[in-house]
Amino acid sequence: MKRIDLGSMGESVNPDSLGWADLKLPLKWFDVVKVLRPNGKPTQLQAIALGVFRILKSRRNLIISAPTNTGKSLLGYAVLLESVLRGRRALLLEPYRALAQEKFDELERVLPQLREILGQTIAVTITTGDYRLDEGTMNAPPPEGGEIVVATPERIEAILRNPDYSPWCDSFGAVCADEAHLLSSLRRGPTLEYVLTSFLLHRAPPRIVLLSATVGDTSAADDWLEPCDIVATCVRHPPLERTVLSLDDSDDAGRELAGLCHELLSKPGNSVLNFGLSNNLRFQIGPSIVE
Repeated sequence: MKRIDLGSMGESVNPDSLGWADLKLPLKWFDVVKVLRPNGKPTQLQAIALGVFRILKSRRNLIISAPTNTGKSLLGYAVLLESVLRGRRALLLEPYRALAQEKFDELERVLPQLREILGQTIAVTITTGDYRLDEGTMNAPPPEGGEIVVATPERIEAILRNPDYSPWCDSFGAVCADEAHLLSSLRRGPTLEYVLTSFLLHRAPPRIVLLSATVGDTSAADDWLEPCDIVATCVRHPPLERTVLSLDDSDDAGRELAGLCHELLSKPGNSVLNFGLSNNLRFQIGPSIVE
């Protein structure tokens, strides 16, 4: 086995950077972000979104473009929760059923704390090809404490095409599309575009938020979502070290992978992002951050 060091990407967090208190968030939101990101300071992206654009007070649509581990998910959750506090439903779109399940489970874990902080019995629901909502749910107004719905675009497309469910679709105050760069995908893009366009054409459209690490040129999407704010950065925090392992025919990939992970994760604060590429295994390593 040969280990090839490709250097690092990104910058270390400045110890003198802004803290959550510096953003002058209302007390309840200060407590919310501590639940969603229990350790550390706000990232540059979060400081810009919450401190400069004041996204919790604005109702403008949003494009949030930044590398992985810069805090996009927290900002998406904040917008969804702001809608829920107004008694509306909020929709989180995930491109795959596995991701939708992961986000649903994550929200279920933190909801008890968020309910106590926000003083509302917020509900969370999932609807994908694996989970269908019953007729009672589809014809009911939002729960008194508001509701976050996690879904795939394909499932929401099917619901939008049924006129009987129009009141349910009209009850959303915010729609957050994760992995929004898939709008340019020939296979997945048309469905996501249909869903978002359908919401934009509502008499009282919900706030639309696009999250992506690789959205590229945002000018077309900005015009499409106008009025829209763009919160973007290309700076990655913390830096990620990149290593390629070139394996010989006699090397056992699983054993080498396990050994490297054990070495890296033995250091407090480290996390590992692994991509398997043919006979090579590429790693990106950095302190753990909850987005």
